[in-house]
Amino acid sequence: MTVWWRLLVAAALGACGRIDFDAASRATGDAATGDAAPACTFGPWSTPQPISELETAMNDWGGQITGDGLTLYWSIERTLYVASRPDRQSPFGAASLVAGITGDSGNPSPTGDELELFYDSDQMTATYDVVRTTRSDTASAWSNNTPLAALVVGGVDVSGPYITPDDGLTLYYTRGIPTGTLMVSTRASTSDPFTAGTPVAGITGNHSNAALSADQLTIYFETGIQPARLLFTGSRPTIADPFGTATALTVNDTAADNSDVSITADGLELFFSSNRAGGAGNADLYVATRACQ
Repeated sequence: MTVWWRLLVAAALGACGRIDFDAASRATGDAATGDAAPACTFGPWSTPQPISELETAMNDWGGQITGDGLTLYWSIERTLYVASRPDRQSPFGAASLVAGITGDSGNPSPTGDELELFYDSDQMTATYDVVRTTRSDTASAWSNNTPLAALVVGGVDVSGPYITPDDGLTLYYTRGIPTGTLMVSTRASTSDPFTAGTPVAGITGNHSNAALSADQLTIYFETGIQPARLLFTGSRPTIADPFGTATALTVNDTAADNSDVSITADGLELFFSSNRAGGAGNADLYVATRACQ
């Protein structure tokens, strides 16, 4: 099955030369040349396949794929790991510990340059926190692990961070554990603190662990409580608008647990965790693909 989905990824990546990040089909143009880019409409998601080279006998949770689809951060029983691949058609290499982060940690989310990483932990303060860590270059260990105190309001735990990878200025997270309110916080620059956060407009009810498309017009998240979580998605016309009614993703297995969704910047690969039949037995990492039609 691993070979099958890698061949499908290759076909998907070659199906459209220029990709529109939103799920809707929109034609764009080059202002300098007047060259109109072809509109891209995403096809349906493929049958999810386990990432067999990263399977363990333990729970593999909280996967976050980098925008280019080459590096995956996740946790094995609440210890952070990372693995990379040379291209989108190749398997991931061996998993390695995320150096510099110890203790109970999960849901890692890196910036695009992989010099900032956000994750959740209950090891540093009296609450569950979103923690920010940094490094000077991608060969160095992470350091300066600092809880974002401004996100904890009224002593309510926070978790499941997602940082916008391109600029690192917008942080989505969950207030309340194990499920709660999806929140969003911003900062003026990467050297400024994040605000206390506000609920994500249009997404009501108890949900957790949001991830977004590259243009922030499509949101992905989970709803429900383990062992019966499902993945949902919603969209909005502009960042200033609320999200519309969310719908369940077709990758769900309603007889299993589905969680921790993330997506590549081109919108062609969707990563998540599930304990469905076909994996190693506990929560395993899965990927689904789609083509630009």
